[in-house]
Amino acid sequence: MSDQNPVNITTQIPNLVVDGFDVSKAFVIAQAVTGTPMSGTQIIKRFHKAAYLMSILSTLITDNPNASAPAIAEAGVWRGFSAHLIAQYLASKIPGWQGQGMHLIDSFSGLRTPQPEDIITDKNGLKHVTKHRHNFKSTVDEVRSAFSDFPEITIHAGWIPDVLAMLPDRRWSFVHIDTDHYQPTFDSLNYFIAEMQYNSAILEDDYGSALFPGAKNAWDEVCQARGLAFDVLSTGQSLLRKSLPFPPNPFKPDE
Repeated sequence: MSDQNPVNITTQIPNLVVDGFDVSKAFVIAQAVTGTPMSGTQIIKRFHKAAYLMSILSTLITDNPNASAPAIAEAGVWRGFSAHLIAQYLASKIPGWQGQGMHLIDSFSGLRTPQPEDIITDKNGLKHVTKHRHNFKSTVDEVRSAFSDFPEITIHAGWIPDVLAMLPDRRWSFVHIDTDHYQPTFDSLNYFIAEMQYNSAILEDDYGSALFPGAKNAWDEVCQARGLAFDVLSTGQSLLRKSLPFPPNPFKPDE
């Protein structure tokens, strides 16, 4: 558990319901259960990302004939905050869902050594993200405990790309990538693009991140090489859709 009081988080986020799902309540629950630290402006930024995540899932469930048995993966789990939001949403929409078909992938050893594509250029010169290498380290037991209400979720521990070989042979309906650095983002995107089903989507969390430029570099490189168009959301997330309608703005449902 983190030191952040969920009550304080509640006072800093708006009330938001997407497709009958209380995003605000789920946000507070996910933070409390996973113990993901967040404070200040980070809270509202995370909330806006969570809102679009729920909007995409809503579109996916509505337009997918296999919605009762979704194949979902998250690469880059850390403590499981985003994955818990996804799990809560699916449990609210699919009767009896306890995590079936959802796969969580993480090294559980923090971040790998940055590549040249991960280097940040600031006013003082070059500065890379090595100092953040161990900030995103958790354990399988911690994450499994956070998902005790979803016992059918499968957790895969290992470095990308090797760990991807552990995944079942299937067509994926939704993939969330939050691996921060260039190489795991590049490898994850290349792997999942070839395995997506009709009416599916891949969402990248860090495309607009100033702290992790490698994610954008990897995404741009892969999509350009494959001739794929994608959307950049106002939250800094990027979205690659395979025949899936663009999700509505969660803050303006009529648009």
